[in-house]
Amino acid sequence: MNGLVVGFTTSLPLLMIIGPIALMVVDIGLTDGVRRGWPAPLGIATVDLLYGSVAATAGLGLQRLLGTHRSAIGVAGGLTLLVLAAHLLVHARSTQPSCTATASTDSGTAPRHPQAATGRAPAGLAARFAGLCAINPLTLVAFASLAVSAGANIGPGWVVGIVCASLLVHGGFLVLGDTLGRVLTPALIHRGRLLGCLGVAALGLHTMLGVL
Repeated sequence: MNGLVVGFTTSLPLLMIIGPIALMVVDIGLTDGVRRGWPAPLGIATVDLLYGSVAATAGLGLQRLLGTHRSAIGVAGGLTLLVLAAHLLVHARSTQPSCTATASTDSGTAPRHPQAATGRAPAGLAARFAGLCAINPLTLVAFASLAVSAGANIGPGWVVGIVCASLLVHGGFLVLGDTLGRVLTPALIHRGRLLGCLGVAALGLHTMLGVL
């Protein structure tokens, strides 16, 4: 039980950091709502389960191995963030509201939650988010650091705590997106997406420059 609490409490602040995955979960909430977007947090939690298990098994040895390749991992992580920022930008441009929709919402028409049927299969949505989460090597680095700090509390309970925190945080992001989709206009949602792209790109550049 102690390991579960340690895993949950130490990973929770890390998982609450707003990054590209969090923004994508919020976006799924905006477009699909909780009813259709629920597989996304499950896909992310699956990767967190995998990386947490690897970190719990390898522990200090993994951290030392990753530390010897710190620069390469930092560059790879920064490039990954830039790729995810480009992905977000393409999605933002593809969902840009029409002039008619913008004019109607700006004139005071109540915003409509864009929760139309998208045809996404639950397994496909979960796999998509699992893949997006897995390609970032910085996730494994962070979990390796948490595993070392956990010390004697490392074990299956610690990994379960991380998974519980992941489901709670990303489920919360999904609910947030669903709520925002019901109250924000399409124009405001589009501007928010563009700001998110800039933020992720800036984070990617910062990550790369920090190790060069």
